[in-house]
Amino acid sequence: METEEELHEWADLVTIGRVAKSQGRKGEVAVNPLTDFPERFLDLPRVFVEGDGGEPAALVMEQARLHKGRPVVKFVGISNISEAQALAGKELRISSADVKPLPDGSFYHFEIAGLNVVDRDRGSLGTAEKVLTTGGTDVLVVRSPGGGELLLPFCEEICRRIDIDGGSIEVELPEGLIELNAD
Repeated sequence: METEEELHEWADLVTIGRVAKSQGRKGEVAVNPLTDFPERFLDLPRVFVEGDGGEPAALVMEQARLHKGRPVVKFVGISNISEAQALAGKELRISSADVKPLPDGSFYHFEIAGLNVVDRDRGSLGTAEKVLTTGGTDVLVVRSPGGGELLLPFCEEICRRIDIDGGSIEVELPEGLIELNAD
Protein backbone atom coordinates (compact mmCIF):
# COMPACT_ATOMS: atom_id res chain seq x y z
CA MET A 1 0.00 0.00 0.00
CA GLU A 2 1.25 3.48 -0.85
CA THR A 3 1.84 6.13 1.77
CA GLU A 4 0.17 9.53 1.47
CA GLU A 5 3.50 11.03 0.40
CA GLU A 6 3.59 8.65 -2.60
CA LEU A 7 0.21 9.83 -3.89
CA HIS A 8 0.69 12.44 -6.54
CA GLU A 9 -2.70 13.59 -7.75
CA TRP A 10 -6.36 13.25 -6.80
CA ALA A 11 -6.97 12.20 -10.41
CA ASP A 12 -4.60 9.21 -9.94
CA LEU A 13 -6.99 7.63 -7.44
CA VAL A 14 -9.88 5.27 -8.26
CA THR A 15 -13.41 6.18 -7.20
CA ILE A 16 -15.17 3.36 -5.34
CA GLY A 17 -18.08 5.22 -3.76
CA ARG A 18 -19.78 8.46 -2.82
CA VAL A 19 -20.99 9.40 0.65
CA ALA A 20 -24.79 9.52 0.47
CA LYS A 21 -25.68 10.83 3.94
CA SER A 22 -25.00 10.58 7.62
CA GLN A 23 -26.27 7.37 9.20
CA GLY A 24 -27.31 7.43 12.83
CA ARG A 25 -25.98 9.85 15.45
CA LYS A 26 -22.45 8.62 16.05
CA GLY A 27 -20.69 9.82 12.89
CA GLU A 28 -21.38 6.93 10.53
CA VAL A 29 -22.07 7.56 6.84
CA ALA A 30 -24.00 5.57 4.27
CA VAL A 31 -22.07 5.10 1.03
CA ASN A 32 -23.39 4.63 -2.48
CA PRO A 33 -20.87 2.11 -3.81
CA LEU A 34 -19.46 2.67 -7.30
CA THR A 35 -17.87 -0.74 -7.39
CA ASP A 36 -18.99 -4.28 -8.14
CA PHE A 37 -17.50 -5.21 -4.75
CA PRO A 38 -19.34 -3.24 -2.00
CA GLU A 39 -17.98 -5.71 0.56
CA ARG A 40 -14.58 -4.24 -0.28
CA PHE A 41 -15.29 -1.44 2.22
CA LEU A 42 -15.13 -4.00 5.03
CA ASP A 43 -11.40 -4.60 4.46
CA LEU A 44 -10.08 -1.15 3.60
CA PRO A 45 -7.74 0.54 6.06
CA ARG A 46 -8.44 3.98 4.56
CA VAL A 47 -10.02 5.89 1.72
CA PHE A 48 -9.31 9.33 0.32
CA VAL A 49 -11.53 12.37 -0.14
CA GLU A 50 -10.59 15.48 -2.04
CA GLY A 51 -9.01 18.04 0.28
CA ASP A 52 -9.64 21.78 0.10
CA GLY A 53 -6.65 22.30 -2.19
CA GLY A 54 -7.57 19.40 -4.48
CA GLU A 55 -5.08 17.06 -2.82
CA PRO A 56 -6.00 13.60 -1.50
CA ALA A 57 -6.93 13.62 2.21
CA ALA A 58 -6.93 10.26 3.98
CA LEU A 59 -9.85 9.07 6.09
CA VAL A 60 -8.94 6.11 8.28
CA MET A 61 -11.61 3.45 8.58
CA GLU A 62 -12.72 2.71 12.13
CA GLN A 63 -15.37 0.18 11.16
CA ALA A 64 -17.60 -0.75 8.25
CA ARG A 65 -20.64 -2.93 7.71
CA LEU A 66 -23.12 -3.63 4.97
CA HIS A 67 -26.73 -2.56 5.47
CA LYS A 68 -29.14 -3.64 2.72
CA GLY A 69 -26.19 -4.07 0.34
CA ARG A 70 -24.83 -0.59 1.00
CA PRO A 71 -21.70 0.14 3.05
CA VAL A 72 -22.11 2.06 6.29
CA VAL A 73 -18.75 3.41 7.39
CA LYS A 74 -17.35 5.01 10.54
CA PHE A 75 -14.14 7.02 10.12
CA VAL A 76 -11.65 7.83 12.85
CA GLY A 77 -12.25 11.40 14.06
CA ILE A 78 -15.82 11.66 12.73
CA SER A 79 -17.96 11.30 15.82
CA ASN A 80 -21.28 13.10 15.34
CA ILE A 81 -24.02 13.84 12.82
CA SER A 82 -22.73 17.26 11.75
CA GLU A 83 -19.20 15.93 11.06
CA ALA A 84 -20.70 13.03 9.09
CA GLN A 85 -23.05 15.34 7.15
CA ALA A 86 -20.03 17.41 6.06
CA LEU A 87 -18.90 14.34 4.08
CA ALA A 88 -22.19 14.00 2.15
CA GLY A 89 -21.59 14.01 -1.60
CA LYS A 90 -17.83 13.42 -1.30
CA GLU A 91 -16.24 10.81 -3.54
CA LEU A 92 -14.33 8.05 -1.79
CA ARG A 93 -11.22 6.91 -3.66
CA ILE A 94 -8.42 4.41 -3.26
CA SER A 95 -5.02 3.96 -4.84
CA SER A 96 -5.00 1.90 -8.04
CA ALA A 97 -2.56 -0.39 -6.20
CA ASP A 98 -5.41 -1.21 -3.77
CA VAL A 99 -7.99 -2.33 -6.33
CA LYS A 100 -9.06 -5.96 -6.25
CA PRO A 101 -7.46 -8.11 -8.94
CA LEU A 102 -9.84 -9.22 -11.68
CA PRO A 103 -9.88 -12.47 -13.64
CA ASP A 104 -7.87 -12.62 -16.86
CA GLY A 105 -9.65 -10.85 -19.69
CA SER A 106 -11.46 -8.49 -17.30
CA PHE A 107 -10.57 -4.87 -16.60
CA TYR A 108 -11.69 -1.80 -14.73
CA HIS A 109 -13.17 1.19 -16.53
CA PHE A 110 -10.35 3.43 -15.28
CA GLU A 111 -7.87 1.23 -17.16
CA ILE A 112 -9.51 2.21 -20.46
CA ALA A 113 -8.56 5.91 -20.25
CA GLY A 114 -5.67 6.73 -22.55
CA LEU A 115 -5.97 3.70 -24.83
CA ASN A 116 -5.74 4.30 -28.58
CA VAL A 117 -9.05 3.46 -30.29
CA VAL A 118 -8.45 1.91 -33.71
CA ASP A 119 -11.06 1.04 -36.32
CA ARG A 120 -10.18 -1.85 -38.64
CA ASP A 121 -11.08 0.20 -41.74
CA ARG A 122 -10.51 3.82 -40.67
CA GLY A 123 -7.37 3.52 -38.54
CA SER A 124 -6.93 5.52 -35.34
CA LEU A 125 -10.08 7.31 -34.16
CA GLY A 126 -8.52 8.91 -31.11
CA THR A 127 -7.93 8.25 -27.45
CA ALA A 128 -10.37 6.63 -25.03
CA GLU A 129 -11.26 9.25 -22.45
CA LYS A 130 -13.69 7.38 -20.18
CA VAL A 131 -16.59 4.96 -20.00
CA LEU A 132 -20.01 6.38 -19.14
CA THR A 133 -22.30 4.04 -17.21
CA THR A 134 -25.79 4.70 -18.50
CA GLY A 135 -27.94 2.02 -16.93
CA GLY A 136 -28.19 0.37 -20.36
CA THR A 137 -25.25 -0.16 -22.67
CA ASP A 138 -22.20 1.71 -21.41
CA VAL A 139 -20.72 4.38 -23.69
CA LEU A 140 -17.05 4.76 -24.63
CA VAL A 141 -16.04 8.42 -24.94
CA VAL A 142 -13.27 8.85 -27.54
CA ARG A 143 -11.38 12.13 -28.00
CA SER A 144 -10.33 12.55 -31.64
CA PRO A 145 -6.96 14.09 -32.56
CA GLY A 146 -8.81 17.29 -33.57
CA GLY A 147 -10.45 17.52 -30.13
CA GLY A 148 -13.88 16.25 -31.16
CA GLU A 149 -15.82 13.70 -29.17
CA LEU A 150 -16.97 10.34 -30.50
CA LEU A 151 -19.46 8.28 -28.49
CA LEU A 152 -19.42 4.52 -29.08
CA PRO A 153 -21.52 1.80 -27.49
CA PHE A 154 -19.12 -0.04 -25.18
CA CYS A 155 -20.12 -3.55 -26.15
CA GLU A 156 -18.45 -6.62 -27.67
CA GLU A 157 -20.16 -6.10 -31.04
CA ILE A 158 -18.30 -2.80 -31.48
CA CYS A 159 -15.28 -3.01 -29.15
CA ARG A 160 -13.85 -6.20 -30.59
CA ARG A 161 -10.56 -6.37 -28.71
CA ILE A 162 -9.29 -4.52 -25.66
CA ASP A 163 -5.56 -4.76 -25.07
CA ILE A 164 -4.73 -2.95 -21.84
CA ASP A 165 -1.03 -3.89 -21.97
CA GLY A 166 -0.76 -3.02 -25.68
CA GLY A 167 -2.59 0.28 -25.16
CA SER A 168 -5.37 -0.15 -27.68
CA ILE A 169 -9.02 -0.88 -28.28
CA GLU A 170 -9.87 -2.37 -31.66
CA VAL A 171 -13.34 -1.40 -32.81
CA GLU A 172 -15.55 -2.38 -35.73
CA LEU A 173 -18.03 0.40 -36.37
CA PRO A 174 -21.34 -0.17 -38.09
CA GLU A 175 -22.10 1.94 -41.15
CA GLY A 176 -23.30 5.43 -40.21
CA LEU A 177 -22.13 5.52 -36.58
CA ILE A 178 -19.45 8.16 -37.22
CA GLU A 179 -21.97 10.33 -39.10
CA LEU A 180 -24.52 9.87 -36.30
CA ASN A 181 -21.97 11.34 -33.84
CA ALA A 182 -21.55 14.41 -36.03
CA ASP A 183 -25.21 15.43 -35.59
